[in-house]
Amino acid sequence: IKSTGEIESSRIKEGETKRGEILQARESSIETGNAIGRIENLLNTPEGVKAVGVFNKPGVVSAFGQILSEGIQAGNFGSVKFTGLENAVRAAGGDQKTIDAAQSLARDFAQMQLNIAKRDLKGQGAVSDNERAIVAKVTGSTANSPEVLKDFTRWNRVRNTFDKQVGDALQDWEKANPNQSYTKFKESDTYKTLENNYIAKTDAMA
Repeated sequence: IKSTGEIESSRIKEGETKRGEILQARESSIETGNAIGRIENLLNTPEGVKAVGVFNKPGVVSAFGQILSEGIQAGNFGSVKFTGLENAVRAAGGDQKTIDAAQSLARDFAQMQLNIAKRDLKGQGAVSDNERAIVAKVTGSTANSPEVLKDFTRWNRVRNTFDKQVGDALQDWEKANPNQSYTKFKESDTYKTLENNYIAKTDAMA
């Protein structure tokens, strides 16, 4: 049986771990926000729409699994090229603009998928059941339609904003409440307001 002191020490250690994860999510939100912006802009162009649509053509296998495996192995989404994807788009009659658009979408899509995976591994996963439903619906493949990818980016922007707001709020809260634990922050009205607003937004999207 753990003593009161051991239990308190364990809680403090766990709180420090969670605190670090929240601040890391805030930093990652900058990179993710840039990727979201690029996808949103590209999906409003003819070549972007064509790049997603080409995945639906007969004989073209969904590039989703390949996007993840190649991207994660490369570890650098800014420069990696997905050769299988390029060949698939070319075989489906896509021109160079469509190929370039598909490559860009694939890189940013893979980056966001990887960020979601990292968040889940660290226990920072879905905040609500409706968020889990949204993720299940829109993260399965890029092959469905431009609208599905737009849904994915819309949800990611909402979650990304939440991660940044929580990180900012934690830093401000710590300045105003020195020597207070992360657990106290999670119990604060500041955090609860952010969490409730986020849940309301995901409920509206589900």
